[in-house]
Amino acid sequence: MPVGFSTDDIQDMSLNEKIKFFSEFGDAMELWFDSQEELKNFEPTQESIDILNNFNYVSIHAPTNITYDDNEQTNEILKKLEILCNKLPIKGIVVHPNDVADFSILNSLPILLENMDAEKNTGTTLTHFEEYKKYNFNFVLDLQHVYEHDPTMQLAKDFIQLMGDRLQHLQVSGCTKDSNHHPVFSADNKEAITKILELKLPVPIILEGLFTNKEDVAQELRFIQII
Repeated sequence: MPVGFSTDDIQDMSLNEKIKFFSEFGDAMELWFDSQEELKNFEPTQESIDILNNFNYVSIHAPTNITYDDNEQTNEILKKLEILCNKLPIKGIVVHPNDVADFSILNSLPILLENMDAEKNTGTTLTHFEEYKKYNFNFVLDLQHVYEHDPTMQLAKDFIQLMGDRLQHLQVSGCTKDSNHHPVFSADNKEAITKILELKLPVPIILEGLFTNKEDVAQELRFIQII
């Protein structure tokens, strides 16, 4: 299955520069938008369009810490996301369910709801996701977020069973005492994350560790591909 990186994994570049940077690594990519302003201002270059059209899986991570509701701000975000879906081969748009006040306004886009980390109060449990299943959305499973709730990773297996064929991709990173978005190959919880990757789920993998150089990016990709 396709494996690649989130553009949030490396800093100090424009989004078009990040797309070019990660074009050398894997065949999947997540375009991450930190804010509504970044989303509003992003225009893919022809080079970016060509790169992404050659990838097997491309997703968007919508801005976080925004309340998605029936309001002007949300309408502007959804309009820009729709424009990008028409320009780029987008398979899904990741949204944090704890940011959503009205799920019905998201129905026009290929939304993926992500299970949340231990700091969140919603979007974290099987009960929450059982409720979300009534909407016409698919899901993305973040393994580091699972680990924060259950280091045995049984919760990941429970989510996989609950989501069934609505599980569209995995978001994969590990942690250290200083970071909860660390490359898996050198993470303190490498064994726990690897346990789920060894299930060989038939869905793409988006790697979300933070990187400062190409060597570590390449090492992370090699590590994941040989599991």
